[in-house]
Amino acid sequence: MIQVLFLVFPMRLHRLNWLARLAKRKPLTLKELPCIYKSLALRWGRIAPPKSPVVGDFESEEFLELQSASHLQSPPNLGDLGGFSRFNRSENNWCRHGSSLKVRARVRVYRRLQSSIVLIFFVAFSLFLMLTACTEAAKPPKHAQILQESWGAYRQRFIQDDGRVIDRQDTDRSISEGQAYGLLRAVMVNDRQTFDRILQWSENNLKRKDNNQQLIDHLWAWRWGRNNNNQWTVLDQNFATDADIDAITALIIAARKWQQSNYLDLATVKLKDLWKHGTILINQQPYLLPGSIEVFRKNDALKFNPSYLAPAAFRLFAQVDSHHQWQRLIDTSYEVLNQSTDLSKVNLPSDWVLFQPNTGSYAPTQKNDLVSRYGFDATRVWWRVAIDAEWFGEPRAKAFLKEHLSYLKQLWRSQRSIPAQLDLNGRSLVSYEATSQYGMLYAAFRVIDPSIAAEIFERKLSPQYRNGFWENDSAYYTQNLAWFGLMPASMVVPYLSHSN
Repeated sequence: MIQVLFLVFPMRLHRLNWLARLAKRKPLTLKELPCIYKSLALRWGRIAPPKSPVVGDFESEEFLELQSASHLQSPPNLGDLGGFSRFNRSENNWCRHGSSLKVRARVRVYRRLQSSIVLIFFVAFSLFLMLTACTEAAKPPKHAQILQESWGAYRQRFIQDDGRVIDRQDTDRSISEGQAYGLLRAVMVNDRQTFDRILQWSENNLKRKDNNQQLIDHLWAWRWGRNNNNQWTVLDQNFATDADIDAITALIIAARKWQQSNYLDLATVKLKDLWKHGTILINQQPYLLPGSIEVFRKNDALKFNPSYLAPAAFRLFAQVDSHHQWQRLIDTSYEVLNQSTDLSKVNLPSDWVLFQPNTGSYAPTQKNDLVSRYGFDATRVWWRVAIDAEWFGEPRAKAFLKEHLSYLKQLWRSQRSIPAQLDLNGRSLVSYEATSQYGMLYAAFRVIDPSIAAEIFERKLSPQYRNGFWENDSAYYTQNLAWFGLMPASMVVPYLSHSN
């Protein structure tokens, strides 16, 4: 590279004068520069040496010296300029300016400097390549790579060979939510073998049965683990509608993706039971219950969990089940989402709320385990609504996100962090953050403000991701919510059409 620069821009050699001064040499004059250029050109084959000197162009002593040294038989090197060092540009002859020995000495200095520059350039370029490689290695992989890599790590760490999904942070229990998350992730990454194992274990172990061991329905008992007698069994027969919703969604997508009607048959059976036991008619409008009516009714009020509302899933259900009013359930879902957030002065969703069917009003809950606050349940609202916007282009979804994310958007811009839990007034209840929340927020801001979504990924999601896990390899809930937040619509959109 340096050689090419010298030959292409010969008159810029004077810019190396400072190097000559460092070597305590007198800088070359402009009259001597053509000699240097001519010598460099001869050395690198840019021009051919003269076959014989022109009579009168060389002093006799210099010519004899060159002839005796056989300088005319091959291109001279930089130190062998001799008589060639005197070149007259106007006459296109070898120059007659100055002493050849002085020029030869100066060219030797420049040759050493040139070699040093080449070496420095080579070392610098090598370091640049090394740093570039290290920087690329340090960059987080693209979302598709993260989704595949984290699924492999999750499958190895949290899913047994028989298909049981283990909650490592809570007595190694299994819950219907985790089984459903496993199904949904497996179908998204096209892992049918794991999908079948999870489905088989769930159907064998989580079916709800009465005291006579007779089947109650096709919904899943929500909690399974070790009892007081050290036996592994169902610990709570109640069901959680969010888990059954996600499981049925996974079954419908799997039926279309893998062209297997048995998945759709099972989904249809479950939909019938979900509508029967998981919804309630109020003023002829269906509302989603979190579980059994006996559990979530308090006097005349009903307990709702806004994060269970899944309008995108209900649209899929309407495609395969025309016997129930899933479209109306979509409408009441947005009604609950918008009206229940009025409990918060900053328009945030709550983990739990009380609904008064007689008046249609909402009130905060007071029970410790089902409290009205913006917490780990409520953060899922952002994802549930965001996928309705991405998958089906629902305008109400985008409008909800724009209106109800404004306070968190303000928090993010002011302090680049959002506490894991907030009260209904927007005050922080804890001093820590939650990667699970950032996963859900990433999905939501990807719809309404992609620049903030990118910042959340770079500042919160990417730094917490190492070797296939977010935070640590026991954080079951975090692995799933971070993963779903990054999941692109392209994974599922081809299977949203009823024709598939």
